[in-house]
Amino acid sequence: MPLFTPERAGPPQAADLIGATDRPVATGGVNVLLVGIDNRGSVPPLADSVLLLLLHIPADRSRPYLVSLPRDLKVPIPGHGTDKLSAAFPFGAGHSPPDLTKGYELTRQTVAKLTGVRIDTGVVLTYSTLRTLTNEVGGVPVCLPERVQSVHTRRVFPATCQRLDGAAAVDLLRQRYGLPDGSQGRDRNARIFAAGLVRSASDQGVLTNPVRLAKLLGAVGPDLAVSPGQATMLDLMRLVPTLRSVDPVGLSLPVGEPTGPSRFVQADPKRAPEFLTALREDQLGDWVARHPEQVNPARCRRPAALRCAATLNGDPDGSRRCPGGQMRLGGAPSRSDGSGDDAGGSPSGEQTDAHAGNEQQATDAGDQAGGGTGDGQ
Repeated sequence: MPLFTPERAGPPQAADLIGATDRPVATGGVNVLLVGIDNRGSVPPLADSVLLLLLHIPADRSRPYLVSLPRDLKVPIPGHGTDKLSAAFPFGAGHSPPDLTKGYELTRQTVAKLTGVRIDTGVVLTYSTLRTLTNEVGGVPVCLPERVQSVHTRRVFPATCQRLDGAAAVDLLRQRYGLPDGSQGRDRNARIFAAGLVRSASDQGVLTNPVRLAKLLGAVGPDLAVSPGQATMLDLMRLVPTLRSVDPVGLSLPVGEPTGPSRFVQADPKRAPEFLTALREDQLGDWVARHPEQVNPARCRRPAALRCAATLNGDPDGSRRCPGGQMRLGGAPSRSDGSGDDAGGSPSGEQTDAHAGNEQQATDAGDQAGGGTGDGQ
C-alpha cells in the first residue's frame, strides 16, 4: 500500500471534486484510519497525545461508523514488541525530525493486524489542522456526558450541549487527567467531536458542494496529509452522496479495565471477538442492533437550540437567547497566533443551557431504551 503523501502541491480545485474521473465510485465496505496527533514541530508526538479512530462505511451505504481504538490497548507492534496501540505512531515516526509518513504506516500495520480489516486509506490530522477545520465550519457541536476542566487553560466544559471553536476543541481533545475513565474518556470525547465535525460540515453542504469543499481544503493547506491507497480522498468524497445518512454511529472496541502500572487495557475476551467479526464482515449494523448499549448516546439532538446559540462572533443582535438561557460557546475565536486560550462567556467558560441539557439527557435515555441506533453517536 502506498504511504500517504502530504498534499503540498496545493488543495484540489472545485472542478477536481465534481467527479471528473474515469475511476468508478468504490463499492463494498470502506475503512479509513483517522490519526490525530498533537504536533510539536521537530519533537516526536507523545504516545499519549495520539488519537485513533476507524471510520467504517458499510457496503449498503446506510451511514458511517466511527470506531474508537483505545490508545492504551496492549497490542503487538511490528518490530517493537508489545506496547500501547498509541505508541506505534511515535515508534514509526522516529526523531529529528519525526517522519509522519512512517508513523502512519506503522500505525496502519498495527491496526490492520489488530482488527483484521483492510485499511483503504488514512488521514493524519494535526491539532493545528483540527483547529482550522473547526473554525472554518463555524464551530463544532458536542454533547458531553460529564464535566471536563482543562488542566492547561482551566477552561470548563460542562456536561451539556455546546459549540466549540477551534481553540476550545483542541483544548478538549488534550484532556484526560481528571476524567473518570482517563484516556478512555478522552477517546470518547474525541469520537464525539469527530462526529460533530462531520455534522457541521454536512449541515453547511461542505461534503457535497465542490466549491465549499475546495475552499475548506484550501484553508487547511499543506497541513492535511492523506494516504491514497486504494481509495483517494476525492474517491471518499464521491461516496458521500451515496450515503443515506452522514450522521455517524459512535462505537468503541470493547475492552476491559486498565491493569498494571502502565495502565494497559486488554480487548474484552467475550465482546471484542464478536465486534471485530462484525467489523470484518461488514455487519456492524446487526451488531449495534444486538448491543444498543454500546452506542455512545452523547449526541447533539437539538439543532434548533444550537442555531439559537450565539455564533462564534457573539450574539448578532444582542437579543437571541435559547429557552432557559444561552447555550455555551466553548472558547473565544482563535487569536492570530492560533492559541485562542481564553474561554468564551464567563471567566470559567461555564455558560450553559441547563434546560437543553436536561432535555438532552432525557432524549438520550429514551432512545437507548428503545434501541434507537439510528441516531446514536
